Amino acid sequence: MVDIFRNGAKLGSADFTATNGTSFTLARGCAVGDLVVMTPNTEVLVGGSYTKAETDTRYAQLAGDQTFTGAQRGAINALTDGATIAPDFSAGNNFSVTLGGNRTLANPTNAVAGQGGVICITQDATGGRTLAFGSNYKFPSGSVPSLSCFLRADVK
Repeated sequence: MVDIFRNGAKLGSADFTATNGTSFTLARGCAVGDLVVMTPNTEVLVGGSYTKAETDTRYAQLAGDQTFTGAQRGAINALTDGATIAPDFSAGNNFSVTLGGNRTLANPTNAVAGQGGVICITQDATGGRTLAFGSNYKFPSGSVPSLSCFLRADVK
């Protein structure tokens, strides 16, 4: 099925005969300067649709509590090692860095209230590194742990 337009006006079915989807014959001839356009008029079939209630139970809702039955993961963003290491929390929630010397982990930039995440800190082969923390970092004991207290699990 096609729609035929002459000079912007849609023609009725009596104004043309379409023999297939690529050609047609006008019932009345064209004048010099007429613009005739043929457009396909095909039905679009929707593969499946859901009611709002079905959608709410099928997909995670950002405004509600969720229970996930499968593993959830976020990308790990590599931090640049240097005298001061500054994580940018707009880049993600999970970070890693290997210390090449005694360092300071600066307060994160672009942090949003309620945002959580993990910063995995690894010592290089030399070891014995120290890490000072910015004032925004809080520890359960109230005191900064030594790097030997950090646990690390490599998942590859």
